[in-house]
Amino acid sequence: CLCLVLINTFTVNAGYEHKAQSVAAKEATRKVLKREPTIAACSGYTMAARFIQRGIPAIILGPGSVEQAHSADEWVEIQQIVDAPKIYTLIALMILRCSGI
Repeated sequence: CLCLVLINTFTVNAGYEHKAQSVAAKEATRKVLKREPTIAACSGYTMAARFIQRGIPAIILGPGSVEQAHSADEWVEIQQIVDAPKIYTLIALMILRCSGI
């Protein structure tokens, strides 16, 4: 079972059983974007499903909008490209901190 979480214009996709990654993604996004994440369900498929089915924690997160993803007129705001690596770094630090590394 996958949960697709939309955080403003960033998309987080993680299995329910991997709450640490979901929490880290939401918290990192909240810190970087300086606003409360908006959470909503959406359908779709990513390769993360295969990892999660095998018990490997996986998360999908990136700038852009699900509504226009993979379309002829897909685009991403420059600020989202600037914010994405900040969010990724915070997620990694949070997960490493929790794992004791």
